[in-house]
Amino acid sequence: MAWRIDYDEKAQDLFYLSPGRKIYVAPTYGSDGNAGTKNSPMKTFNCGYAQLRTEKNDTLFCVPGASPFTSTASKTISLNNINIVGLAPNQRHSRTAATDGGAVAFRCVTSDVDSLFNITGNSVRMYNIETMNSYSSNANRCDIRIAGRSPYFEGCGFRGGNGASQLNHADGGVGIIFALSVAGAGNGARFKDCHFGNSSNDARSLGASWVLYESGGVAGYFNEYIDCVFDTRIETTSAVVAGIVVAYLSARYVLFRNCFFYNFWQNHVGKADYVIYDQSGNTHDIVLMNSAFLGFTAAANTTTYVFTNTANAASEGGKCSAVDVS
Repeated sequence: MAWRIDYDEKAQDLFYLSPGRKIYVAPTYGSDGNAGTKNSPMKTFNCGYAQLRTEKNDTLFCVPGASPFTSTASKTISLNNINIVGLAPNQRHSRTAATDGGAVAFRCVTSDVDSLFNITGNSVRMYNIETMNSYSSNANRCDIRIAGRSPYFEGCGFRGGNGASQLNHADGGVGIIFALSVAGAGNGARFKDCHFGNSSNDARSLGASWVLYESGGVAGYFNEYIDCVFDTRIETTSAVVAGIVVAYLSARYVLFRNCFFYNFWQNHVGKADYVIYDQSGNTHDIVLMNSAFLGFTAAANTTTYVFTNTANAASEGGKCSAVDVS
């Protein structure tokens, strides 16, 4: 019986997706014995991914179902120049429950999994994908580990984890980890219209909520975050917990343009110290352009390598202030 996909057909017509092989997977309606065509989709991500070829601009279309794609092991994305597209609305805002359907969501809530996706290939592009690696184990470090060059993400939601052991660990439950021990890892990474984090009922007490730049070699050049929203819950006034932790960056810039950084703190008491905790002593530049934050005392712990174009940056640094009432 032919089955028709009715989600976001425009995504299939984008000029940069037109060449290459096109494979479809549908967790609810598909079968891994199918051909992987639009009307005969495969079922699992792994089976669909196995049909892609490196350097051919092939595309894997993921169809939303009644439940998420579930992960019990990290999936290494080693192919170069491929597209992974969710045929669902923009996933910028994460769903509230781990078992909700209707989104192209990848979840791990039952197993020790370091990362849902370990991206080692170059020029891997993801659209409209939602991720959540949430299990009460600090072995579940992140949603996506980036070790390849020039990855691109648009309309994605990286929820991270809110397990108890993740929230009190330096690298547990983070949305994105840049594996900077790998030469060139994350160079040219770009995130557009994405959502990071989850201001849940459980507060983080240690480590990074959204992004961690690990210690390592020369990597992490020219990263850009455009029109993104970051949210978390931190009620600890300590430098050891922040939205973004930079253990290492060397040379060049990281740009946040038109971004909003939000921390929910109960009764507005005990808010977090920093949006960015920068520990790197190497020359680099982190720029907050037309960006604002709320629920943090300051944008960063240092002004040596962190800059903003906001007026009165020394005292405000992009901080949201209460509105006038008269």
